[in-house]
Amino acid sequence: LFIEITSTSEVILCSPQKSNISCVSLIPPISEPATAGAQKSFADFNSIKSALNVPCYCVPGNHDLGAVPTLESLHSYRKAVGKDYYSFELKGYAFGVVNTHLVKTPFEDESANQNRSI
Repeated sequence: LFIEITSTSEVILCSPQKSNISCVSLIPPISEPATAGAQKSFADFNSIKSALNVPCYCVPGNHDLGAVPTLESLHSYRKAVGKDYYSFELKGYAFGVVNTHLVKTPFEDESANQNRSI
């Protein structure tokens, strides 16, 4: 299942096959989390996510945190979407979700916390 929320908050759903994996792209970028567009993207996404009948595991990307993330964009993502690194089990398999932004653009405490959780 692929969901894309465009700059006009249009929702595009593509499901070539049944899947428990969802890919979501929030556009416009929420790297400026205080903007009305970013807040609307978060609200639209959370509305769609709550209506899904399959699990949705979120991972932040460049549209979510910006090309060069800031602590503000990281905290805004966590507040609006949830955890940015975690693990889960599904159908007997264990998955680890890693926020690669904390590797590429390390924030001392945030990156260290993720590294400890891995």
